[in-house]
Amino acid sequence: MGKYVILKDLDKLFNTNNLEFLRLGDCIAFDNFQLPKIETLKYLKLDFSINEHRKKIDPSSKLEVNSFSNLPNIDTLDISGLYVTYPSELSRNEGINNFGTDRWGVINVNFNDIHKLNKLKKIKISEIKGSNLKSIKSLPAVENLKIKLFNITKDLNPDEEKYIENGVVDHDLKFLSGSKKLNKLDLVIGDLPCKEDMYG
Repeated sequence: MGKYVILKDLDKLFNTNNLEFLRLGDCIAFDNFQLPKIETLKYLKLDFSINEHRKKIDPSSKLEVNSFSNLPNIDTLDISGLYVTYPSELSRNEGINNFGTDRWGVINVNFNDIHKLNKLKKIKISEIKGSNLKSIKSLPAVENLKIKLFNITKDLNPDEEKYIENGVVDHDLKFLSGSKKLNKLDLVIGDLPCKEDMYG
């Protein structure tokens, strides 16, 4: 089994001085989600995969993906795996299947400095908590934005009721009014209905 990558320490694994494209998946450590300082990076794809090799599957709720300003020349940002269901084998190994088989986990994102990125033109984020978007002030250079939102509802059966949210609200999307260059928006809130849901 290989070593998991701590994002902020990426330069300890290889020289990142001239790195322009980076894709990481199935290898990101859950110890620290601070983004690395890479001034030349233009494209970043992060997939926070969960698999049977993980020793720990529940990151602390205090841990957040953060420090977007460490990537001043980023053009394209693609993030997935923020909401995941746990493989059954991993649940058994962790001894958490006693709570049921529908186990899942969430990684939060802090966007409080993403407005500083004046070269970021394209963002794609799959399944992020709607409330995480409150930390976005604006996206001044973004032209293409694709986001799928969800909220932790009672139906998801969280371990504690304090995690239940009441849906996406206007304030979650307030940043859109300050995103003046946006010309393509693909916004999905919740799951798309299937035929059975629509026609009974």
